[in-house]
Amino acid sequence: MSPALHDMLSSPYGEQRLPLKDITSWFVDRHGIDYERKVTSKWIGTIVRKRLNLKTQKSHGVYVISLSERPKLDRLYEKYGVGSKEVEEPEAETYADGPLG
Repeated sequence: MSPALHDMLSSPYGEQRLPLKDITSWFVDRHGIDYERKVTSKWIGTIVRKRLNLKTQKSHGVYVISLSERPKLDRLYEKYGVGSKEVEEPEAETYADGPLG
């Protein structure tokens, strides 16, 4: 779920709010076939509120994750390694004759 939130906020075309409907659409596109049950905005909203401990609010008739939750989102990204630019490359094994490979 955190990758969805990160991708949506970091997109150059993204809005500064995170509508649950958009989060649900993103999640369904990428992971919908992995679930036997239908993925709904209500279900995603429950996960966002109860498991990720993010507050939602109604804005212009839709539920959104408010920008006041940004510090919590940053901690979630760090906790789950979302958006980390650092990728550890495996070290090549070397022997007396040179690198293996």
